[in-house]
Amino acid sequence: MNAVDTSGYFFKKLFKCIKKAINNVFRGINKVLGDLAPIAAIAIGVFLPGAQFLAGLGNFGAAVVSGFVAGGVASGSLKGATVGAFSAALFYGVGSAFDGVSGADSFGTLAHAGKTLAHGVAGGVMSVLNGGKFGHGFVSAGFTQLAAPGINRFGVRGSRFSPKRVFAAALVGGTSSALTGGKFANGAVTGAFSRAFNDEMHWRDRVNLALAQAKDKLQQLSSWAVKNEKQIFSTMQAIGGAGQALFGAGLCSTAVGCAFGAPIIAHGLSNYSQGVGFTDTNVVQEGYKAIFGNDVGNSIYYSVDIASSIGAGSAKTLSSYGRTLQNSGEILFYSSDYVRTIATPLGTMSAANDTYVIGKGLVNDYGN
Repeated sequence: MNAVDTSGYFFKKLFKCIKKAINNVFRGINKVLGDLAPIAAIAIGVFLPGAQFLAGLGNFGAAVVSGFVAGGVASGSLKGATVGAFSAALFYGVGSAFDGVSGADSFGTLAHAGKTLAHGVAGGVMSVLNGGKFGHGFVSAGFTQLAAPGINRFGVRGSRFSPKRVFAAALVGGTSSALTGGKFANGAVTGAFSRAFNDEMHWRDRVNLALAQAKDKLQQLSSWAVKNEKQIFSTMQAIGGAGQALFGAGLCSTAVGCAFGAPIIAHGLSNYSQGVGFTDTNVVQEGYKAIFGNDVGNSIYYSVDIASSIGAGSAKTLSSYGRTLQNSGEILFYSSDYVRTIATPLGTMSAANDTYVIGKGLVNDYGN
């Protein structure tokens, strides 16, 4: 029993040593930075919340830790660090209370007035805890939030964190503090805190929520696509086959062109027939395989398939060339006017067919 410290002396001494060590670290950093300490504190408020090692704490935890470090650097003391953590939590709480409230980020609304007042009170409390006047902190944080709808226009709205907006808030806070008899540096830190741990952190929440929702939608879409894979690819094959048939018909608008167009029509109709379920197999593909063997037959089929799709997609360009030949009196392979009329749907339809060929046909025949 003699070895048991029932008074807790050991832990009190250990805690005292830790406090002293942290205090010395902040004092040393503050001393080295000198007049640059407030700027460093603002920079910490901007960049530290997004650090990867704080991700597991969530936005609130990241704000509190960042406020602790920034407050310690700005003041050079453990007390200042504690006030910084408390202030970050307070500003974050104000943001949470007004997050999603209609008009909270718009000039001239009752919600914006309420948010401005709440920010002013939080800034005043922060100032008093740091040994300053309530009024100076109130003005710095209040004016910063009053200007928030304008500050929102800096950078890309909705980005996860904008240094431009935080530094703009620091400028507003510092200027308003100086104009009312306070210190510019103190007001700048208060303004930066009010922006970084409120608006910016909650924008990050909204962006993360939107990303999570988008990811969920993509997963649902992916599951649906896997479940309906057969119907999707069959539809693409049918649409693409119709486009090929139309392209072949365009070639057949002249006798010479029909020598190329007729096989493409047959190719397209075979794809369409299989796609809509008229036939279980692709007649043209099976014909190539019967004549040339499976591997060579498949290669010929897919080569013609993709080439005819590319040709259909290029119909508008080819029709312009055809018009030039027509004007010069040379033999036409197809009617440029006919193909020009259907060029846009041909391009869309042929793209659908290529998706089928690459995504399904080639995988089935060559994937194993």
